[in-house]
Amino acid sequence: MSFSSLGYQIIKDCFSSSECDEIIYNVEGIKLVGTRCLLQYQWCQSLAKTVKQRLINYLPNIEKLLPVQCTYFNKSIYMPKNKDSWQKI
Repeated sequence: MSFSSLGYQIIKDCFSSSECDEIIYNVEGIKLVGTRCLLQYQWCQSLAKTVKQRLINYLPNIEKLLPVQCTYFNKSIYMPKNKDSWQKI
């Protein structure tokens, strides 16, 4: 299936373990969860450029696009206590 039919694209092994560690290191320094202004940081600009370069093979139409926003969300894991409620773990 393609991006045009699904609206998303799964790319296996887009980042190595060491690259993921570097991303985690940079994100851990962010104090404002939910911020949409990460592109002000050089590491995030570099990350956006790397993502674009790797996605072009799968989505060639993005070549001329520029990143305009990078948002950081911190998600918690929830497990169902029963079918009608969720319990935070």
